[in-house]
Amino acid sequence: MEGIPGKQPQTPGGRSQWRNYLFVLAIVFLLALAVAVYWLWQGGFTTRQTAPTTTLPSPAVSPTPERSGPFVDITSPLDGAVLDSGQQITVEGFGGALFEGNVVIEVRDLSGNVLAQTATIIQSPEAGTGGQGPWQVQMAVPVEPGSQVAIVAYATSPRDGSVVTEDRVTVTLGDNGQNSTQLIGQAWELQTIRGAPVLAGTRPTLQFSADGVGGHGGCNAYGGDYTLAGNVLEIKDLFSTMMFCTDPAGVTDQEAAFLHALSEVRAFRLEAGRLILEDAQGAALLEFTASP
Repeated sequence: MEGIPGKQPQTPGGRSQWRNYLFVLAIVFLLALAVAVYWLWQGGFTTRQTAPTTTLPSPAVSPTPERSGPFVDITSPLDGAVLDSGQQITVEGFGGALFEGNVVIEVRDLSGNVLAQTATIIQSPEAGTGGQGPWQVQMAVPVEPGSQVAIVAYATSPRDGSVVTEDRVTVTLGDNGQNSTQLIGQAWELQTIRGAPVLAGTRPTLQFSADGVGGHGGCNAYGGDYTLAGNVLEIKDLFSTMMFCTDPAGVTDQEAAFLHALSEVRAFRLEAGRLILEDAQGAALLEFTASP
């Protein structure tokens, strides 16, 4: 039988290869369908499942631990402060673990004599049961301006009255307007330099005015500038004439020591008609008496 022109006859082997090819295509299609069904089940390509997040709790901030045992602190005034002696002074502090919350406050002179005393209770609802809290008092202190005093806050034992805790600061009850008035315009005569008396026959002097400071050093005249705020005093820009003196012996060295001490002054106080100039640590540098 003659074949159809242009068409090759199919053999059994060729038909088998074609069936295998269709079978592979079917498997690929089924695999693709399975993958599509799986992704649709997982949310598909448009919706991505986000893994659940876990919010960790913030670490707890530990409160400031309370102090154990009774305590009293003075927070104001600060040690070394200059207070207005013409006003009641305000004393503030903090305390805790005190019997019934009681605090005693005293103002003492530097010899330990009590000049004023008062008592208060810490401001806390647990004051009577050992709680902690602030306290504040106002006190009038009858002292001469320029006096240094100690402010002492303490608490006592209910059993024997002994002091169980205390705190203290040293302050100067200073310028209420009178100190500056007494300092300026008054002539002062030097008595001691760093505790040593001046040479016999010498009369170094000091005088403050609105324009500056000046006087006589025992040999030369001198002058300078100063700043004054309360009892805080600084003498600066000192100058002097240039004479050389030999009588009495040592007067030139004494004058040099006097002027050097003036440059170190950082505070002053007035006590019973005496002017005492102090350094930054409160040590007496120069002591004067008022000239008649």
